[in-house]
Amino acid sequence: MKKKLLIIGLVLFVLGGAGAVIGYVFVYNKQHRNIEKANPDFEITADALYQAFADDEIAAGAMYTGKVVQISGTIESINTVNEAMKTIVMPATGAMLGGVNALLHEKYATDAKYKDALSGLQEGNSVTLKCKCTGFNLEVELNNCFIASTQ
Repeated sequence: MKKKLLIIGLVLFVLGGAGAVIGYVFVYNKQHRNIEKANPDFEITADALYQAFADDEIAAGAMYTGKVVQISGTIESINTVNEAMKTIVMPATGAMLGGVNALLHEKYATDAKYKDALSGLQEGNSVTLKCKCTGFNLEVELNNCFIASTQ
């Protein structure tokens, strides 16, 4: 009986180890999508994206969350997070907070080439960003954003 339990325990241990290795190789270690070079899944204005979530958060979440979105809007404010990271807030009609909150990619805090692009950003100007949509929490949340154009 003890021998049978030992064999069952050993088999479960081996299967668990194999599952951990497979999880690490295929899930945890998976390459992230390059937002900067990716073709956007959607091109939309900040106001329209906010309204989609405000009208039906579940349907908009299913459509936009996890997708690359090219979003255009007016810069309401530029905020600094963690001493270096920048967020751009774009207003939307009916929004209690900013409407759309876009966190720029970490390259804008660390790489000189990207830091130079920040000098063209000013409140009140138009901007087009390419970002990954992460959902809605009183405002649309975007991250890993890259500046596509400014005006």
